[in-house]
Amino acid sequence: MFVMRVFIAAIILIFSFQSLVKADDIRDFQIEGISVGDSLLDHFSEEEIKKEIQTGYAYHYKNSAFVIIGLDILKSNLETYQHLSATIKPADPKYIIYALKGSIKFQNEINKCIKKRDAIVINVKNMFKNLKIKKKDIKHGYDDESLVYTHEFKFPNKDEIRIFCVDWVAKTEIEKGWSDGLHVSLVTWELIDFINKGGMK
Repeated sequence: MFVMRVFIAAIILIFSFQSLVKADDIRDFQIEGISVGDSLLDHFSEEEIKKEIQTGYAYHYKNSAFVIIGLDILKSNLETYQHLSATIKPADPKYIIYALKGSIKFQNEINKCIKKRDAIVINVKNMFKNLKIKKKDIKHGYDDESLVYTHEFKFPNKDEIRIFCVDWVAKTEIEKGWSDGLHVSLVTWELIDFINKGGMK
């Protein structure tokens, strides 16, 4: 049976769930028309992908087993998000996507960010009543003063949807030029397990 792919939107917060076939796999979700499990080659050329892997903006995990690349430049017609990134294996000739994240800036408006996050969380809860949900407010790994307000939805196979707001302290915002933001990410268990086993640099 064909399963209609569901768009997670960070600005458009009203979903017509009644018209959707119930999904039970993280790959049934799309962000900006792209989904975890897709080959990036279905969306961009190999030349474009390799160019992004080699830029200084790409983040390489330990031994370059995985790499996070920005898709903003490659996909200039973003409809919902301001930033879009994907995690792939650079040595994989198919460039399968293991994580996908859409982000929106909320400069000094963390309360608005949390309000939009909560609206998304409510809708996802209503759609996936059987998923395990974990809420946690934690210190950011970059510094002890910045905070992350997260809701995690875990699928039976341990893949996760993460909906979270990052609240940077003023010092970090000024020094790094970073902004508070809302992030919606789809992450596969393979990548989560890799990171948990020391895959970060």
